Amino acid sequence: MDIQSFILGMCAVLVIALVIGSVVALIRVIKLKKLVELSTSTALRLIEDAGNETITMINQLRTEIDGVHREINEVRREMDSRYDKLKSTFSKEIENAVKHKNN
Repeated sequence: MDIQSFILGMCAVLVIALVIGSVVALIRVIKLKKLVELSTSTALRLIEDAGNETITMINQLRTEIDGVHREINEVRREMDSRYDKLKSTFSKEIENAVKHKNN
């Protein structure tokens, strides 16, 4: 009977140890799950922020490029205008020189 009580006591101790081990493991798994969820949400937020920042930078770059195009077109118009004026002036000078030579 003493051996049966000893074996029964050891089995009880083993069952209690297994239950405690299982509870501790479950608690660790729950903590790890929370940590993974937090890390995942943080990573997703960072990715979303980076995407938004990239879109903002692309829009700013497009605005700057449009501004440069406008300035280039303005310079072209100014150069065309000055070229036309210079051409007209040279044409008149050549005309006057030819008229003066013929007289």
